[in-house]
Amino acid sequence: MRLTNISKWIQSNGYNRTLLHRNRSICNGKRWKSEWNLNGIEKRIEGREEKGLFGFGIMEPKDWINYSKIKLKECEESVDRIERNGLSPKETLDELDSIAKNICLVSDPAELCRQVHSNRQMREAAHAAYDQIIHFVHLLNTNQNIYHQSKVAFENGSNLSEEAKTVLHHLKREFEVNGVHLSAEERENLLNLQSKIFENSETFTQNIQSNSSRNSSFDTYEILRKSSNPKLRKEAWIADNSEVEENISVLEQLTSNRDSLAKSLGCDSFLQLSLSHHRIFSKEENVYDFLNQLSNDIRPRAISELELLKEKKMQAEGDSTINAWDELYYSQKVIQSKSNLSEQMSEYFTIDNCIEGMSLFCSQLFGISLKPIPFKSNEQWHSSVIKLELSEGGKVIGILYLDIFNRSEKIGGSATYAIQFPTVEEKSNELEEIPRIAMVCCFPMRKTLSHTNFVTLFHEFGHCLAGLLSRTNYYHLSGTRTPIDFAEFPSTLMEHFAWDHRVLSAFAKHKGNGSVIPEEIVTEAKRVNFAFAGLETQEQIVRSIFDLNIHGKHPLPHSLVDYSHSIRSKYSSIPSVPSTFWFTSFRHMTGYSAGYYSYLFSRIFSSAAWEKRFSIDPWNRKEGERYRNEILQYGGSKDASSMLHSFLGEKPTTKYFLKSLSV
Repeated sequence: MRLTNISKWIQSNGYNRTLLHRNRSICNGKRWKSEWNLNGIEKRIEGREEKGLFGFGIMEPKDWINYSKIKLKECEESVDRIERNGLSPKETLDELDSIAKNICLVSDPAELCRQVHSNRQMREAAHAAYDQIIHFVHLLNTNQNIYHQSKVAFENGSNLSEEAKTVLHHLKREFEVNGVHLSAEERENLLNLQSKIFENSETFTQNIQSNSSRNSSFDTYEILRKSSNPKLRKEAWIADNSEVEENISVLEQLTSNRDSLAKSLGCDSFLQLSLSHHRIFSKEENVYDFLNQLSNDIRPRAISELELLKEKKMQAEGDSTINAWDELYYSQKVIQSKSNLSEQMSEYFTIDNCIEGMSLFCSQLFGISLKPIPFKSNEQWHSSVIKLELSEGGKVIGILYLDIFNRSEKIGGSATYAIQFPTVEEKSNELEEIPRIAMVCCFPMRKTLSHTNFVTLFHEFGHCLAGLLSRTNYYHLSGTRTPIDFAEFPSTLMEHFAWDHRVLSAFAKHKGNGSVIPEEIVTEAKRVNFAFAGLETQEQIVRSIFDLNIHGKHPLPHSLVDYSHSIRSKYSSIPSVPSTFWFTSFRHMTGYSAGYYSYLFSRIFSSAAWEKRFSIDPWNRKEGERYRNEILQYGGSKDASSMLHSFLGEKPTTKYFLKSLSV
């Protein structure tokens, strides 16, 4: 579910990861000028084009630092040209975008390498290269001369293209979010706050991980799902939602520091700061209006689902009160699905079949080819990684790496990692380089996927296509560098395809006899998956409102625990449980801060896109081309709201989302 584009991740968290270095001497804003001798290094790296890790010529650990030095040298040369003044707005923008590109061409692949590479020395070298480039980013963010030149270019760039103006606006704004326009004392205060935010976030996550390690043998999920003993279920649920108590104070500190950071930048709250840049929603009241409307619209469905649970519990216990620890157990009783449904479905989703499904999607909707190809020398970082080539008209237009199986050195979860985004030459509209994206998941190492994992695969594939098929002139807003409340649109749209039998029947063939997946199995799986979608949506609303409220104006009128209970009482049909605190193990508190609503908001648009453009014929080539040309190709360079409204032909409401939850 994660999108890992490091520059956007830094921005969304309101702090600069360069403070990891704890080097207070860099806070004076002085230029950092490298004095490396690069003779021979550039030729050695360039002579390995298409070889080595990610096709970047990285053959061994030491090449990471050499590669980073080359990109840093190019960054510094651009900085020098800007600081000499005399550049036109277009020339200034070109140099700024070149800096952004070179930074990302180190930080993004290094972030991926240090998360997934099977060789410890390669991971450590990537970490060192990452630190090196981010150290430069910090100094760049405090360079007032470069900020001034970006501001001048923006103010005098009336003749530039709309995309160029948008990129300049974003670059100028990102300088300001880092406090470059503040006085020296104010910048120092901002840096201290960023450092505290980083430390709070790291502590919050580490506390969760430490707790998970301590309680790895205690499977509360299985108890809540299977135990007929209500006392045991209650104990398990309370234990699961009372973990990591120390994170209450950590989150209090984190949100307080974020609030102080926002105020130092002239905003009333961190929520206001977050909505002020690169979001579809720009006003707090609009986000709340959306969530309240969805809450009202989903409540009848949630209540009807609750009645089914009450009926089952009355039959079993003579009591119809549904508590939080009853929900999962009695939902299983209501569904009463075949016990082997998941295993039965997985027999149709071999790895080869899943790749064929991805390939069919590309060929049917976009007229492009996606096929497995062999690795070049030292390009593959683990034997289970698969390399796919995207081509059109005989020309390679992208590389996609699939690293989808679990192993010890990988962090859990699913994510799409940028390696290199595409840009096109302004006059010829030809690709300037081949984009490279990696999909990383932690599926069990087996020859088939569960359908649940296949849905995740297609979800992440939506992010991958957004990264591979953008066609912007500037790197800074290419690929998945989109507003956070738009980012999940391509991925959630793909989930609709993953549930459609017409799509699945084209490639989901039985691993033994080759028969097509039966429609009744898919229908049963949908019934099971969406049976309690109303209550699940309410849970997402609770978490979204909580995220917004704690990032509102400080001091907060209530404690975090009180907030969590009052919000649940208002927005959920399942009553809150006193003395519990689910949010202390909610990882999104450090990632999608003041933006968790984006998951639900993106589903409103993707449900409308499916219903209006693909539900009648999911293989409609005309609509596929339209999706590619009107949405994907723009990356983050075009206003997402107007782009979506144009594509859909209307302003979407919750009706299509509600319809998508029905079988």
